[in-house]
Amino acid sequence: MVNLIESVLIVIIVVMLAMGFRSGYIIGIGLVVVVLGSFVILHMMHGTLQRVSLASFIVAMGMLVDNAIVITDGIMVDMKRGIPKPDALVNITKKTAWALLGGYYDRYPDFFTDLYVARYNRRICP
Repeated sequence: MVNLIESVLIVIIVVMLAMGFRSGYIIGIGLVVVVLGSFVILHMMHGTLQRVSLASFIVAMGMLVDNAIVITDGIMVDMKRGIPKPDALVNITKKTAWALLGGYYDRYPDFFTDLYVARYNRRICP
């Protein structure tokens, strides 16, 4: 658990140094909420953190941070061009929505079989 906290803090600090305090703070809050929410849902479903779920969690955290950086950077670029904040939010979302969604669909098959094989094994060997 200490390693998880350290890794989240390192990611937040690096993002703050690279993108500025405000952007790093926003991305960091999102990361912490998703990490805590994931553990709450895992606990509610009586799941445990195994190797496959941990690997999936690491990939998902990386994708979350990457997508948050893409969106935040796009908003900052649009705002520097003089586009009002609400328009900048909508513009970057429309420009990158399909590409970011495609990234998720590209990663899903990597863990799809592990998810369903684990459920199948539970039915056979309780």
